[in-house]
Amino acid sequence: MHSEKKWHCEFCDYKTNQKQEWENHTKQNHTMERPFKCDQCDFAAVSEIRLKIHKVGFEDSSLIEQNAQF
Repeated sequence: MHSEKKWHCEFCDYKTNQKQEWENHTKQNHTMERPFKCDQCDFAAVSEIRLKIHKVGFEDSSLIEQNAQF
């Protein structure tokens, strides 16, 4: 019962047990909806967590630039 995948993609054969994964799959692979926009570049993500992961790159870059000044 617990292993039954109840979320089915209407566009392909993708199935999952988690609604959030299903929504992210549909947005990323089929509708191209990316509501989470980066405020430092043109990047847009399907989820807030993916945007946060993207922004880590900017934080790492700024630390490198700050250290290069010394």
